[in-house]
Amino acid sequence: MLYFIYAKEQMYEGLHGIYDYTACDCDSFKEACDYGRELSYELINSYSFLEDEYYTRDDFLQGKGYEEWKDEYEDEYYEILNEVIDDYLSYEVYPFKEGVTLKDYEEWLEKNMPPSDFIDRFCNQI
Repeated sequence: MLYFIYAKEQMYEGLHGIYDYTACDCDSFKEACDYGRELSYELINSYSFLEDEYYTRDDFLQGKGYEEWKDEYEDEYYEILNEVIDDYLSYEVYPFKEGVTLKDYEEWLEKNMPPSDFIDRFCNQI
């Protein structure tokens, strides 16, 4: 089944252009949701400044009781940061209406319209 995935993050909820979207052919709604989760994660990680907003190195040092940053903390810091980012993942999954194809999606892409336009015109509302 074809799905439209609209990925964002919870802090901005798609404002300021911090969103991504795609169409995918998935075997189940759950598979489409997994895809949406991954797309949201990739989106958040693509904005390096967001790292400073979610969980800074100072937050890490303070939480661990360390005085100063050492490179040996890098892996542990990113492990915790990824857990924090998980709480900010946000995405919406919409099945295509009957008869709508990937070709329709590709033609829509050329018009450079906002995701809400595709959702309103070509998707079933859940």
